[in-house]
Amino acid sequence: MIVRLISLFIGFMKYHALSFIHTYANKGTGVALFLFPFAYSVLGLKFTAVLICSMASLSAIEEFIITEQQCIWKRTKENGREMGVRYSFKLRGRRI
Repeated sequence: MIVRLISLFIGFMKYHALSFIHTYANKGTGVALFLFPFAYSVLGLKFTAVLICSMASLSAIEEFIITEQQCIWKRTKENGREMGVRYSFKLRGRRI
């Protein structure tokens, strides 16, 4: 839930609207929620709940990664030309 809220906040800051990305993982989680009553009767509550919560967590993480990468890429465009992302780290006084 927290990951999904952070992703929505980043999307809101970027697009000035709530952004819900329709990935395959989101759609798969929706199908799993739709099939919950059937899975519950066959697999039991504990296994079904763990499966659906795991799918929802992975879906939220995927959406967060996609939203964050798009924000980083947008910040690197200058004068209509894509500049890319440049990172530099210092390791024992040397730049890598």
